[in-house]
Amino acid sequence: MPPAAGRSSSAANSGQRRSVAFVNAHCVNQWHQDESYRKSLEAFDVVFADGVGMKIAAKAAGDDLTDNVNGTDLFPILCEEAAETGLPIFFLGAQRGRADKTARRMSLL
Repeated sequence: MPPAAGRSSSAANSGQRRSVAFVNAHCVNQWHQDESYRKSLEAFDVVFADGVGMKIAAKAAGDDLTDNVNGTDLFPILCEEAAETGLPIFFLGAQRGRADKTARRMSLL
């Protein structure tokens, strides 16, 4: 299991709630330009780098990016872990019926 998934699963298994964001290069530009957006991102418990742009930026800054994770990679792993341990998953902001459709699709994997 990738480190990002392991940290998220460990927190959930111990009853801790986490708010997670995925930030790409565009998000970082917005972070610098928009104070409201910056405050929103700073409120998350965990912010994951998303995409090759973030990896390139980290390398240019002399930093080694440990986790380069995007939501579409992490989501199936977390769903599998949740199914194995009986943990619930909460969807926020989806259209009516979207969560049920997603749950059905994920149960087929």
